Amino acid sequence: MTDQDPLLSWPSAQGPDSCLSLRQGLLAATAALVCMGATLWATSPNPNALALWAPTTSRAAVRAAPVLSVRTFPHSAAAPRSAAHYAERAATPAQRQEEGPPVVSGQEGVQTKTMWAGLVLIAASFTAWLWHQQQRARLALCSAASGGPLLEVCLGDRAAAAPQVHMLSVFKKSLRELKEKKRKPLTDDPYGDEIRKNFLDWLQDEGLPDQPVTLKYVGKAGWGLVANERINSGDVACKVPEQLLITRDRVLKEVDPIVAEFITINKLPDYWVLATFLVEMFAATDLEEECKYKHYILSLPRETGSVLEWGRSAIGDLLKGSPVEGTAYEMNNDVNDAIQFLMKQMPTVSPCPKYYTPENLRWAFAILFSRVIRLTSKDGTLALIPWADMLNHAPTVRRYLDWEQDEGAVCFRADRSYNVGEEVFVSYGPRSSGELLLSYGFVPRNRKLQAGNEKVGLSLQVNPNDAFAGVKTRCLLQHGYTTPHIFPLQLNSFPQGLLEYATILVYQPEKETEQEVEALAEKLFERKGKVEEALDLRARRLVKRECYNVLKRYRGTAEEDKEILAPKVKKVIATDDFMAQDNKPAAAAVVRLRERAILKKTGDTIEFPADWLTNILNTDPTTIFKNPFAK
Repeated sequence: MTDQDPLLSWPSAQGPDSCLSLRQGLLAATAALVCMGATLWATSPNPNALALWAPTTSRAAVRAAPVLSVRTFPHSAAAPRSAAHYAERAATPAQRQEEGPPVVSGQEGVQTKTMWAGLVLIAASFTAWLWHQQQRARLALCSAASGGPLLEVCLGDRAAAAPQVHMLSVFKKSLRELKEKKRKPLTDDPYGDEIRKNFLDWLQDEGLPDQPVTLKYVGKAGWGLVANERINSGDVACKVPEQLLITRDRVLKEVDPIVAEFITINKLPDYWVLATFLVEMFAATDLEEECKYKHYILSLPRETGSVLEWGRSAIGDLLKGSPVEGTAYEMNNDVNDAIQFLMKQMPTVSPCPKYYTPENLRWAFAILFSRVIRLTSKDGTLALIPWADMLNHAPTVRRYLDWEQDEGAVCFRADRSYNVGEEVFVSYGPRSSGELLLSYGFVPRNRKLQAGNEKVGLSLQVNPNDAFAGVKTRCLLQHGYTTPHIFPLQLNSFPQGLLEYATILVYQPEKETEQEVEALAEKLFERKGKVEEALDLRARRLVKRECYNVLKRYRGTAEEDKEILAPKVKKVIATDDFMAQDNKPAAAAVVRLRERAILKKTGDTIEFPADWLTNILNTDPTTIFKNPFAK
């Protein structure tokens, strides 16, 4: 998409001037209408001859009806419908012809003449507006054809062009605002040196100790922490003291007391509390009020690429059929519920009610989805952690940020050595490409490194029409399985309990008793016993069939997904991840390809037990993901 005025950028097949043809036609047609109306109005011997839209009415009806009858305003809903009108409608054509032309009073003729004068004025105004649009179009075309400034190309040194140039730019800006309403940015350069310096100074003032890393812009991922000295494996690469953590308790101390009281009384969830904090701090920063967290707010990205920023139509287009499609809708529904509540309630208690808009709240939740951390060693506390949240993810890292009681801080210990200038990475968890795309807005490009984290959820459930559905459901629940239950399929591992679960689903007891089902469940889940070959084969074929059913739900084909990616091969750096804010279709295509590969692999091999283990042992997982970005 471009920022061109859509009225000035119609497709042209015959050169630059052809884009004006529609305007010129409209202009000519309107001018002709003005001339025709004015001529008829001036030359007509009977002013009422122009009552072209008035229905034919009998003399008697005209004499009996009021002056302001249906004749004057034939299409007005407010006009009264007299008995004469309905009598006229019932009259035959012959009767109307015998009665001759209608007789119109002088007062009615004046009113008709006045109406036509008004129409002529309206048409003239529309003509003037079209002429103005045509001149603006010519100005734009002159600029585009020459590549020079609009003022110099079209009008030379004439100062009269300045208002038209300004009007054109204002009109383009208003169209962009109508087209895409986004959260108001606080800065035009979110990765500038001034933002970075102020953020680092604020961290130091708040008690951040000296670090072996520094903050730098690292490309599409935005900020990143880069080693400024040698870091050995096991060293603390990042350390954030408790006073910098933004938790529920911290929010209650920092926000307005009335807001804090409302949060406490209503027992808002932690995610909602942190979102409220971000909106309150954003408002204070935007209003240039005193704000302790101003420089942290300014350091946050405008967009994360999270699925919260996509919209439902984009989810349906890009994730159709994928197992993560349902997760995407569920995430949006949960956030929409929170937004509706906060928009309704918070303006009544907040000192900045106008900032509780859908755009600001959705931005706040997107920031939380991509940056909030659950500190497992601190009772599962949810926290925003300034400085540490600048660490980027790498699929090969197996260490996480967490609270260390001995250090009295949140720490990250390097899992390998880093030289000066190398970016230090953390793990966001063993997440699949789909999970990373939904929450963080990116997909790892290196499929070899990401292959071990890839998984696809396969849902199995008891058939409600099964005669033994009740006892099967009860047995599965007793052994820790729900119905439906989602099994994470992977290339190099077999989901625990998948075949046992499928065996329960396909089993039909010979004596048709519930005790047989219970005995089979005990054998499978407790004693880990084997079942007869025929039953085992039926269970494997059920899994195979479900894998193929999921593959059929995807929109398009794997070849079409590869075509989406192919044009980008030579235009990207090999180490860059797929970023949703840059190219959602490409990021989603990678997810679909990797999911398809796992589903197809499982479906093709699970039916043959002997070949399954052999295939797994002999398969290089990097050869499964057939996309053009292998290293």
